[in-house]
Amino acid sequence: MSREVKFSLEEIPVPADLELEKDVVALAAANESTIDEISAILGSGAFADPYWADAWGILLDMHRKGDHIDAVTFCAKLDPSVASDVAVKMMMFQNATIEAVSHAETLKVLATRRRLYQAACAMLQLAASPASTVPGMVAALTSATESISEEASISDGVTITEAIDNLATTLEEKANGGGNQVTTGFPVLDSELTGGMAPGQLIILSARPSVGKTAVMLQMAVSAARAGKPVMIYSLEMSELELAERYMLSTERVDPYTMASGKVDWNQFETGRSVFADLPLRIDDRTMSLEGIISSITLNASRGKCSAAYIDYLGFIRNGDDRENLAQRLGKITGALKSTARKVGIPIVLLAQLNRDSVKEKRAPQLSDLRDSGSIEQDADAVLMLDRSGTGLAMYIRKNRKGTPDRGVMLRPNSTYTMFNESGMI
Repeated sequence: MSREVKFSLEEIPVPADLELEKDVVALAAANESTIDEISAILGSGAFADPYWADAWGILLDMHRKGDHIDAVTFCAKLDPSVASDVAVKMMMFQNATIEAVSHAETLKVLATRRRLYQAACAMLQLAASPASTVPGMVAALTSATESISEEASISDGVTITEAIDNLATTLEEKANGGGNQVTTGFPVLDSELTGGMAPGQLIILSARPSVGKTAVMLQMAVSAARAGKPVMIYSLEMSELELAERYMLSTERVDPYTMASGKVDWNQFETGRSVFADLPLRIDDRTMSLEGIISSITLNASRGKCSAAYIDYLGFIRNGDDRENLAQRLGKITGALKSTARKVGIPIVLLAQLNRDSVKEKRAPQLSDLRDSGSIEQDADAVLMLDRSGTGLAMYIRKNRKGTPDRGVMLRPNSTYTMFNESGMI
């Protein structure tokens, strides 16, 4: 019978090679033409020994200032205890540009291993702490993995012709009814957004309280699900039962009065329920923190269970330092969600509240009415604003990075104000 082998951290040394660090510095100093390339390879934190990190910094500073670099000028700035050794190595390493770059790449791999080691230690500390939450640990692991992955590969971008070829592929997919665009459920709005919501976009849907932003969001989410896109709804204000009730009311198979008493016509109820059968739509009414929402979106997107996320709403997301003012806190949230949308390649719809100015002044809402944070406008790719207009809703597109801003669509509600139809442009 085999026995499980257990290791302690003492048996697993921190990945580091101080002799290699010295050689990289000496090779770069002896072959100045490689310094820029080596600098791009190493990035920050490549040196475990603070002394060789400082020596590398001295070398970079001399190079960028245009100072003459040789065994005398460079080693004069180093500690005498190592200066002679470095000087000898510089003499040995003359005209060794290939070795200089090769050693730097080896050091980069070692530095990446060290970061993984440190991240693992941090995760062990979190796992051992009773104060740690599961969403917090998952968020920390996700953040560390993404950070290390980004540092591990330095992109050299794509050529303009490659970018245009990628665009052509995307356009062909759209023409054939494919592509990654996500419908809003409103054809005119989709057209204004040039085909619907695109991967990586942050869409703000805003209104005053009780105007109808949650109802519009729910319709957008179910429309995307009916189009075959798996979606997640993060409801921080209403419970899953309340959202289920709204969806059932939208079918007009049950009414609010019988729903309130519980005395529904169960045949009609089942008919309404069948409208949503097998739709790839999930509701999360428990995750309240930014880190938890981002972790859930990232995990579900990686599993193919989230092609679009809908969050209700910004003001209820927990995040930030108590010392931060509200505008700073909300700015961090919208910035993080925009970054998440781009990283996982899905659109995120975020509900937000408007201030009272448009109501007081009896006018349509403007971007300046976004409550508490100018960064909402900055981070958003599109800002939709709802306003009561007669018996319906006016939806204004106040920001539209992919189309024309300041256009509007009229929405007409059903009898329970849970489903809307477009009735033309404003």
